[in-house]
Amino acid sequence: MRALLLLNLGTPATPDVPAVRKFLREFLGDPFVISLPWILRKTLLELIILPRHAKFSAKKYAKIWTPAGSPLAVQTEALRERTAATRGEKIVAFAAMRYGEPSVAAAARAMLSAGTRECVLIPLFPQAAESSWDTAVAHAQKIFSKIAPSVKLRVIEPYFSNPGYIASLAVEAEKFLRGNVFDKILFSFHGVPAKTRTAKSYRAQCEATADALARALGLARERCETVFQSRFGKGQWLEPATAERIAALPREGKKRVALIAPGFVCDCLETLEELDVEARKIFLNAGGELFVRVPALNASARFAEFLAEKTKETEFR
Repeated sequence: MRALLLLNLGTPATPDVPAVRKFLREFLGDPFVISLPWILRKTLLELIILPRHAKFSAKKYAKIWTPAGSPLAVQTEALRERTAATRGEKIVAFAAMRYGEPSVAAAARAMLSAGTRECVLIPLFPQAAESSWDTAVAHAQKIFSKIAPSVKLRVIEPYFSNPGYIASLAVEAEKFLRGNVFDKILFSFHGVPAKTRTAKSYRAQCEATADALARALGLARERCETVFQSRFGKGQWLEPATAERIAALPREGKKRVALIAPGFVCDCLETLEELDVEARKIFLNAGGELFVRVPALNASARFAEFLAEKTKETEFR
């Protein structure tokens, strides 16, 4: 039997300080995320980052929390359900998080109990960076080798320019772009430090996504711009920064802006709070007139079909 595992980044269990601190400790303690020697990373995390940021981040999570729980967890589960039932063909599908719950270990145990022989792993990161794709895949491979070594694990390649993924983005974006005239379309991706091993290839993948999506939407490329968000700490990050460009656009006469975040498959803190709340506020305070943030793919029908198709077509040797 073949199964699908959708792997997302993770979320705190609740929006309170202890749960957020626990999540940040696991997330930022990952050497794929902060590439320092263990003792330096541990010291930085426990003495500086967690005391300063746990309470601050908890307040941000509280702004976006829903009665059903974390938006990222809710949307990932909805995507799993829709993919499992797409086109009336039942796919055995699981969802897991790199950090937090539901865990990869739980998914591996469930597959063993169900008699799964093959697992198609689809990281929910279309563009591959060390702090997202690389760590998620390495973690899943490690867990499966320990808990479910009899299950063949096949990881699909990054799908940053796959026609099915681009078509999914275009279908959803068109709903929000139709009927409006925009001076600028921003494609905002999660930023990474410029000196990381995969920074150059990651940027190229982001640009490839932006180019393909602009073509699919019939947009002149000069009306579009690729930007990078979610900077953390000091040092040089990929540029231009989303917040800086958002603040500058009204001064350049670009007062009607649409923002699409193609790298975020499910709406989360970075889209719902950083973009929909903070970026909107920055733009309007700078003199902007219209700010439209296109939601993430979430459990959209076309994207679920794309995931189901990738599951069925993946070859095992």
